[in-house]
Amino acid sequence: MKYQGGKAKIAKEIAEYIRTNATKNILFSPFCGSCAIERLLVKDFEICFFNDISTDLILFLKELNCFTFPTEVTEEKYKELKYSEPSSMRGFVGFFLSFAGKFFGGYAQKYQKGNRDFLKEAIDSSKRLQLDLKGDIIFDSKSYDEFTPFGMCIYCDPPYLRTTGYGDFDHDKFWSIMRKWSEHNDVFVSEYEAPEDFECIFEIQKRVTLGKVKTQMRTEKLFKLRIII
Repeated sequence: MKYQGGKAKIAKEIAEYIRTNATKNILFSPFCGSCAIERLLVKDFEICFFNDISTDLILFLKELNCFTFPTEVTEEKYKELKYSEPSSMRGFVGFFLSFAGKFFGGYAQKYQKGNRDFLKEAIDSSKRLQLDLKGDIIFDSKSYDEFTPFGMCIYCDPPYLRTTGYGDFDHDKFWSIMRKWSEHNDVFVSEYEAPEDFECIFEIQKRVTLGKVKTQMRTEKLFKLRIII
């Protein structure tokens, strides 16, 4: 499933590292997005708590197992949903039928030459996600800083520093909160870089799309607060 900042291509490696190194039995993901990594960890934890600030996305994930997929989404329908009230359909179309997975970042099918069917791809990947998101999962849609987790395994995939399209996300505040959360939780953070008191515990190469055709290899890293002995 195409999603801006998504990690589908490297999800297995990151999920395996978290699975192997977690010491808690509750999984909390405050920036769950399309659940590329979280979906692989559901069976490893007693309870899963997935949050994202996008109301539309969470509505879609909540209704995923009973969601009625559209048989067609025209460009006109796409534009209509862009300015409609939050809904599961708006979440599905806005993220998964948009260029590069950016929320209403352009009608993806319009840019495609050839026979590629973005709607079919989105439906097929969503149905695969249905099979994974089973069990005791709680969904919410808040800002991550409204939570005070305790005794959890936390996986954070926040807006990355120096990455466009994420507004005015306060990275200094984020890392300060991660230090506090790390006192009573296992905290794993995906980023390209981190403050000096966080150590890189895992890294993997990832190909990222910079434009309609241009790509670049970047090193995706997983960070944890450095333990000082």
